[in-house]
Amino acid sequence: MCKLVKKQQRSVARPQGLATALAAICLLVALSFSSTPSYADASNRKQAISQALAQVGGNAEILSVKQVSSGNGGVAFAIKLISNGRVKTIRIPKTGSK
Repeated sequence: MCKLVKKQQRSVARPQGLATALAAICLLVALSFSSTPSYADASNRKQAISQALAQVGGNAEILSVKQVSSGNGGVAFAIKLISNGRVKTIRIPKTGSK
């Protein structure tokens, strides 16, 4: 007669605090590299649109372009566009505005 032998499951104990900290560090590093690249200021609407399209990879449709005041007292171009089904607004500082 055969006996069924049940194998013991081995669990590896991992310190949860260390795993959470490592995951948080990896996330912060990934986010720091995925930030929007900084582009030069634009002196006119055409340059601002070109820079905004470069930021999203060129595959976008421009919805609107407005001159807006930036938080530091300068002027920026706010380019509203749709890319990959999402509406985004990209601000490009205007040259010599401050």
